[in-house]
Parts: sequence; structure tokens; C-alpha cells
Amino acid sequence: MTQSLSEAAARLADDSEAVVVVNFSSQPIGVITEADLKDIAAREPNSWTWKRCACLVPELRRWVRPDASLTDILAWYQREQVWPLLVFDGQRAGGIIYPSTVFQWCAEHDPEAWESLGHGTEAASES
Repeated sequence: MTQSLSEAAARLADDSEAVVVVNFSSQPIGVITEADLKDIAAREPNSWTWKRCACLVPELRRWVRPDASLTDILAWYQREQVWPLLVFDGQRAGGIIYPSTVFQWCAEHDPEAWESLGHGTEAASES
């Protein structure tokens, strides 16, 4: 989204967990979530709605390559934080990996993998 934060809030209200942010060259640059919007709304209640989505994309790279394995994603979560990750090949966005999806897969196939992050089920319910 190159739109305003108020437009992102409207899209997130339509049951999206996150939105992909693109720059003016239509290149994906990251993902923002409802939590990001709540934070800026609390900090800047009178001006947040007209700011552009790109202002919320963190310096921290929140994306993984399409060939990233579950081990790679869990390592990213361990190193950084549990957060939606943009699937990005360097030129195009391929989608978003949500922590809830990773948790569900781990719960069914490899519960110890998620538990090793020290998050357990309470972290997955927050994502």
C-alpha cells in the first residue's frame, strides 16, 4: 500500500492481519499490522491518519525469501520477533507468512519447534 494509514486501517478492518507496503515504484518494502497502527495512533492521535504507510515500515527487515524453510522462519522469530513476514524474492511479493499459520503447522507436525522459541500457545493467539 502506498496509501495513507487511514486506508490501511480500513483494509485491516476487513479481516486482514497485515498489509503489504509498496513504495512509489510498486516495489514491496514490508508489512504493517494493526498493532503498528495502534502504536502510531496512540503516539500521534491528531495526525496519524494522513501519514503514508511507508512511515511504519521498520528498519528491521521483515521478509523472507520464497525458498525459506520452517527452520529459517523459526530462526528469524528467535533472532528478531514473532511477526507477519513478507515472502519476497527481491522483486515481487509472494504473500505473507503469519505467525498463527506457523504455530498451527508446528502444533500439528512439530510442537517442540514452536515451544523452543519460548512462546507457546499464548504467543500464537496474539498474532
